[in-house]
Amino acid sequence: MAPARRMSLPYDQRISPLRMQQLKCSLIKWALSEVKKQEGEAAANREAALAERVPAFPDIDSLDEEALKQLCRDLHGMCDKCDDSKYDLETKQNKQATEIVELKKRIQDVKAKFKKPALKRVKVTVAQMMKTLLGNKGKQVDMRSQLKKHVVINEGKEE
Repeated sequence: MAPARRMSLPYDQRISPLRMQQLKCSLIKWALSEVKKQEGEAAANREAALAERVPAFPDIDSLDEEALKQLCRDLHGMCDKCDDSKYDLETKQNKQATEIVELKKRIQDVKAKFKKPALKRVKVTVAQMMKTLLGNKGKQVDMRSQLKKHVVINEGKEE
């Protein structure tokens, strides 16, 4: 079977190597500008999130004693909120980790049910095997005598 041939365009419709290189360069420039835009957007989002979460710190020198105490209370309250959220996230993560471990064990159990165990060699004599199969009531069968019998079959020969 012949390999598939690539369809080629007529010579006048082909892109020249110089034009191909120009297109590649312009595509790379466009990709770089898009990456810079995305980095700028990510930085702006990061700054907005920080500004939302962390309020501007006031000038301490201009505050009186009561205002400083109130500022300390506010900062302690913010620390408590952060610790609470940290504790909640840690407990959630630990719970998910234990759940993942349990699910992995369940998957292994399900997979293990269908695996066939490796058979081990057991030394059992013919008499013991027949005794277990037929029990004491069963007729004793001599396997060796059956093996020694030789049956001759005529293969369509007439004499």
